[in-house]
Amino acid sequence: LIAGMKTHTGRASIRFGDEPELDLGGVEQIVEHSQVRAIAEACLRLGGAARPIDEALAELEASIREGGLDVLRPGWRLGNLAAPRMLEVGAALSRLRGLEVEGSV
Repeated sequence: LIAGMKTHTGRASIRFGDEPELDLGGVEQIVEHSQVRAIAEACLRLGGAARPIDEALAELEASIREGGLDVLRPGWRLGNLAAPRMLEVGAALSRLRGLEVEGSV
């Protein structure tokens, strides 16, 4: 995933550029389209992170707690997002085909 990549979000799905659609229908805790949009932004922000996924999610959660959801896309005012839990962001990342992550112990 590349920051700034064109994304399309549906009620329970995300499409990043020409990648296959990411189905989040099985993540029952997602109840709002605005959560799906926030998850898409979070995935783009984490794209290219060269660190274990648990560290990346913890850092993202701290950034959101400190600066609000606008930290997901610096320089933009995003008023149409609802905060997802990092569990949902992790669930979305785990559904990305071809994603390579470092393990942590």
